[in-house]
Amino acid sequence: MTLRQALIRAVADAEGTDPSELEIALEDHVSMAAIQRLDEHKSESWTLRFELPNHTVEISGDGTILVDEARTRACP
Repeated sequence: MTLRQALIRAVADAEGTDPSELEIALEDHVSMAAIQRLDEHKSESWTLRFELPNHTVEISGDGTILVDEARTRACP
């Protein structure tokens, strides 16, 4: 699972829906290309935090995703 897929799944879980039915367009709130570039970065010493309608999301270089402070782990 890519970081992008893990992010979509984490937000969908927070919404209580299937990722294919997610009504939030993440691209309207954060650059998915930037997230991909961060994921490809050799260092794990980064954190990205952004707001979605009704949710706060934090992604760390070690693959941790927090949605409203609920932890999800992205698979490498």
